[in-house]
Amino acid sequence: MKNLWFDRFKGIVLLYVKGEKAVDFLNAAVQKQIKVWSIRKVDEECIGFFILISDISQLRNLRRDYHVQFSFGKREGLWFHWQRVKKNGSFVLGGFLFVLLVTLLSNTVWEIKITGASKEIEYRIMKQLDEMGVKRGALQFGLHTPQEIQKEITKQNANITWVGVERKGTVYHLQVVEKTIPKVSQPPENRHLVAKKAGVVSYILADKGEPKVKVNQYVKKGQVLISGYIGKEDEPVPIAATGKVLAETWYETTIILPLENRLDTLTGHSKSKYGFSVFGQSFYFPWLENPNFTSFYTEERRNPIYFFKWKLPITWNEKIFYETERVETHYTRQEIQKLGVKLAHEKMRQEISGASSVYGIKVLRQRETNGKVEITYHFQMIESIGIYEPIHENKENALNDQKSKDN
Repeated sequence: MKNLWFDRFKGIVLLYVKGEKAVDFLNAAVQKQIKVWSIRKVDEECIGFFILISDISQLRNLRRDYHVQFSFGKREGLWFHWQRVKKNGSFVLGGFLFVLLVTLLSNTVWEIKITGASKEIEYRIMKQLDEMGVKRGALQFGLHTPQEIQKEITKQNANITWVGVERKGTVYHLQVVEKTIPKVSQPPENRHLVAKKAGVVSYILADKGEPKVKVNQYVKKGQVLISGYIGKEDEPVPIAATGKVLAETWYETTIILPLENRLDTLTGHSKSKYGFSVFGQSFYFPWLENPNFTSFYTEERRNPIYFFKWKLPITWNEKIFYETERVETHYTRQEIQKLGVKLAHEKMRQEISGASSVYGIKVLRQRETNGKVEITYHFQMIESIGIYEPIHENKENALNDQKSKDN
């Protein structure tokens, strides 16, 4: 079956042989190992059978010995299609150029629409897009992906909260969300300033309200630091307490570091291969060889191809090879200590919200296992521990609330 399909692809023809020695001619052709099939008898002096187009010249030489006549019937195969193409070459070329032109025009940027941005921001984004090559008349094949454009626009504009980039045919759509200035807040409700964690008070500033703790006093979580009640004890007036209380707090954190570190880093060298995908199957041009990098990682970019507004199941691909090299680092004990303290500080900054500073740090435990060092640090921090907690508006409940808080 495979051979038959291959023969049809190369070119086959139905040959009619007419003459008294038509059968003898057929037998002679078979003896010369000329491939024939689908043999049929037309009449007493005529038979028909299929042959390869490439065997016609041999059969013509053989015809002289048997004095038979040839006539041709059904023709199939690439050779015959190619003959028709040559005969109608101008029409085929015109059709090919038309499809090529439409495909190029369908994959060209013709419009960029930006919504949700002010005139100033829109002008700035258009200028940044132009620097990235995204402009009217540019072919889309080598442009950045919408995700890369989105990342770069967000990075370059601090006053943008979010930008969405979408490519629809020949049009790029950008939806921009600008950062908004917060509205003037309403006057705060009546409240206390209470401790969000335990600590030793080191600083108190009461703008409004009555301080309930002193410097060097240990406070528990939830304890009132600045009361939202002022006035007489039997007739307190609730207000919105404001102020700031700093306290010394304590943390433990553990850092694990390898004594040896192996890391693959980029050398800065790269090479690209180009090709296309059809229905998800990728094909790359064979004359573009893979780079002779010892180690590398690859990134594949696929740019969809459009015909008018329709997205075709074909993409233009670029495979980028980035050269890497393995870097091995061996740490000394002194380097481990220095790096451990640095990483511990970074970890504490991520865990503690709000303003804080390190008051003291010391190593609690340190051990080595399986080529790694595990270090546990004790941190003494100075940080703001106050959070606001609303108080009751009912006077009777307020008195009870004040007493319970003071206790």
